Amino acid sequence: MRLLFGREVATYIRERVWHPSQQMRQRRDGTLELRLETSSRKELSRWILSWVPHVRVLAPRQLRERVRERLRQGCADASAVPLLNGRGRIVCALVQQGSECRNCYEWEAA
Repeated sequence: MRLLFGREVATYIRERVWHPSQQMRQRRDGTLELRLETSSRKELSRWILSWVPHVRVLAPRQLRERVRERLRQGCADASAVPLLNGRGRIVCALVQQGSECRNCYEWEAA
């Protein structure tokens, strides 16, 4: 699994051992790529969601889709319908209208 963490949390992520198999690579733009080998996808999805909006799932595609679906469910639970905006990003209807949605987050469509 490959995750990309934003500059805002890169230092914190780098300071901890999250998994014995982890490998990290600092990128020039300040983001941090974390690689793990794990089979516990359900718990992993929850952990990834706890880092929203400072994380992106780079691989595998199935995990990215699972996290994306959880985000959609969060928007739906908040009575907001997820939409694709013109830039290929998933955002809920509240964000599309210029309002804030605490359960929503721009997720890059793959």
